[in-house]
Amino acid sequence: MGLLSSYKAVIINFNATPTEQLTLEHVISHLLNEEVRQASSDDKTKQEEEEVNGTLTAVGLCACHSQMVAKAAAHDITCFFCGKKGHYKSKCSEKINYEKFKQEEEKKKKGYAGAAISLDSSTESKGSTL
Repeated sequence: MGLLSSYKAVIINFNATPTEQLTLEHVISHLLNEEVRQASSDDKTKQEEEEVNGTLTAVGLCACHSQMVAKAAAHDITCFFCGKKGHYKSKCSEKINYEKFKQEEEKKKKGYAGAAISLDSSTESKGSTL
């Protein structure tokens, strides 16, 4: 027995996730977020009713479907990078710091590789003149 077809996007996401990042916590947080998302879309009729009555306050327009959907409260959102609640992966300070660190490491590796090549070429030129 597997997941319902409504979880197809989450399954595709899991398949695209590198294995070292595919932890139990990662899977659970994605499944819980999808469950919340689906539950909020199931409440669409209730939202439409509240819109007519003017009682719904936190509503946004979903650009991909051109329909009104309720915005998730910040405490219900879980970051897919650090697993903490209250922000999205795109706004995660840990992810931003990690990416900066990774870029610096790549620059250092390129710098060391360039230095090694220049050392090799200088020793080869000395050896050929003897």
